[in-house]
Amino acid sequence: MPDKSNQFSKDWVELAETAKALSHPARIAIIRYLLDNGPSNCNPIIEELPLSQPAVSRHLKELRESGLLESETCGTSVCYRLNTLRMQKFCEAISRKCLESGDLKLDMQLKVESEV
Repeated sequence: MPDKSNQFSKDWVELAETAKALSHPARIAIIRYLLDNGPSNCNPIIEELPLSQPAVSRHLKELRESGLLESETCGTSVCYRLNTLRMQKFCEAISRKCLESGDLKLDMQLKVESEV
């Protein structure tokens, strides 16, 4: 099937690419680790996850290529840090689209009504 992503706006494509990068629980765990601990090289992240070093490296690469992580050489290893601006833009875009659609407002209203 041909890729038709060029028929969507740049913002929508970027949003989809970010969502795709977040579509694996290991990547969510990496993001969470970096949020809790700050910049890190690969070794402490490997110790936190039930995955092999090559698997963690592949997930780090996917997150870096999506722009969610930034990396720099620190001595003989690579340090990774969360690109908080990219993450913030993603979260804001999702929130804004949910609010615009009214679905989030409806869900929140139903939850409030059920608690009363």
